[in-house]
Amino acid sequence: SAKDTENITYDEFKSVIFNRQEYFTKKMFSICDKDGSESISLQEFTETMGKLMKQSDKEEEMDKINREKLHFLFKIYDEDNSGEISRDEMRACIEICTKESNLHLEDVEVLADTLFDKADVDKSGAITFD
Repeated sequence: SAKDTENITYDEFKSVIFNRQEYFTKKMFSICDKDGSESISLQEFTETMGKLMKQSDKEEEMDKINREKLHFLFKIYDEDNSGEISRDEMRACIEICTKESNLHLEDVEVLADTLFDKADVDKSGAITFD
């Protein structure tokens, strides 16, 4: 149908996103797929990308825009979509980010723990967006 041709599947999305780490490709697809249909409409894609590309000359608008961009990144780290980033999610994401570097596993764990401890300001054992 015409509606089907307006949407792209994960495999189609993956073929145009040049990211060697499939985790990030899957998360980006999931974030764009706002209705959970396992396909992305042009509207879903342009809304998500529009938020990431948005700029402004006004400082108060840039604060809001930057917050939206940070929220997008937060959702990428929030692997289980719980609204919180656990220590394990932080560690897994940093492992993926550093996969092609020369960092040893112990270094990744130290880095993840250090970043997590700094971000977990209320010491709840999880990082929330707010």
